[in-house]
Amino acid sequence: MDAAAPVLVEVGTEMGAREMIKAMADQGLWTSSGGKTPDATLYSAITREVGAKGDGDRVPE
Repeated sequence: MDAAAPVLVEVGTEMGAREMIKAMADQGLWTSSGGKTPDATLYSAITREVGAKGDGDRVPE
């Protein structure tokens, strides 16, 4: 999430988790730990943060 939030703010438009993973890697903000589904992991983290923090989350609307 620490790498995803700035990518979303910079792009200023909706992105899928797979697109976000690629953008984060391209910008050197994130490297894979070797997991098979990093996009699913990121999607889950975003969902948890939005659910837990509501309007106080880091995900731009």
